[in-house]
Amino acid sequence: MSFSNPFQDDIENDASSNHYKDFPEFETLSQAIDNNLHNINNSQLVSMRNLLGQYEKLLHSGNDAVDSESSKVPQEISEVSTKCTESFKKINNLAKELNDYLTRCEDNHEDPDALRYLRQKEGIHVSLIRSSLQQYRRLQQRYSALQKQFVTKIPGNQIEERTVEEQGAGPQQQSIQIEYEPVNAEELEQQTLLIEEREREIQQISQDTQEINDIFSNLQDIIQEQSFQIDTIEENINSYSADARGASDPVGVCAVVSSFF
Repeated sequence: MSFSNPFQDDIENDASSNHYKDFPEFETLSQAIDNNLHNINNSQLVSMRNLLGQYEKLLHSGNDAVDSESSKVPQEISEVSTKCTESFKKINNLAKELNDYLTRCEDNHEDPDALRYLRQKEGIHVSLIRSSLQQYRRLQQRYSALQKQFVTKIPGNQIEERTVEEQGAGPQQQSIQIEYEPVNAEELEQQTLLIEEREREIQQISQDTQEINDIFSNLQDIIQEQSFQIDTIEENINSYSADARGASDPVGVCAVVSSFF
């Protein structure tokens, strides 16, 4: 039966921390990713989720009329969604910088143990980013569905109905309609503007979704490269250990050392 050694665990944790702090650029980029993720998860996604709940209640309230409140909420959602997309784009750039930095360190044959640890830390970042992206995509899909539902609640077919009435009306009826035309025209214009606005927001959701898919693709590339680099680091460590054990003369030692440069 084996027992863990708390003292040994503390030593290992301290060693990992020291490895981490020996690479200040990694620490800076890592902290920037953490800060942006915290803002997305605890502010932007929370706000978007709450606004979507309000929007859903308004659309399911049983009131067929589209009021100013139900028109205002999607605008707020669109603003939060835009900010969220921009935040993810920023994180994506940080993740690229982090990966490029570690690749340069590996090319310079930095401490393999430290780099293996940093690659594992990078993997945690990528996993957390992907998790947040998946949450955001689900909220986007929900938002798009509600926007389409909003459009169906606007009686846009009134334009066609009134046009037909005007074409079949007599002179007296036409003169009566002219008296009420300014009011009807204003209502129709408002409805048309609402439809156009929702359609623009639906189009924006589509563009945001494409950008999020591109970020997913980039993260997948990082994961594949990361896996390859970790395997390479471990192979170098194993090779170094084997060569070190077999190096019994100065020439052998020089060969082991030169293999890393």
